[in-house]
Amino acid sequence: MCYLYTNCVKDSEILVDTKISLTTMLGDQGKYVLRAAIYWGSDHYTVRIIEDNGNLWYHDAIETGPHAIGEGNLQDTDRKFLNSIERPNGSKMIVGVIYCRQEEQVN
Repeated sequence: MCYLYTNCVKDSEILVDTKISLTTMLGDQGKYVLRAAIYWGSDHYTVRIIEDNGNLWYHDAIETGPHAIGEGNLQDTDRKFLNSIERPNGSKMIVGVIYCRQEEQVN
């Protein structure tokens, strides 16, 4: 399993791609799927986790303790949904994303 992390520019107009394709300097090509969005605000980090089926989970250890809160499915959201989190304890802007490499389908 190969993971890719990248920082995001703090910009409310950014659109996070849910799937990307990359070619390494060695010519190796791969497709990657968004698996997490990391946020900063209220002096700590929080995360949205995206499952294979698109289900979204929000986790903030201060607010939710050891549990994650279901937020629906990625297919049912606007792409700008991932840009920020509006919570009672303050807003949080996206600062990073994690992609997971899709394994090739073997028939």
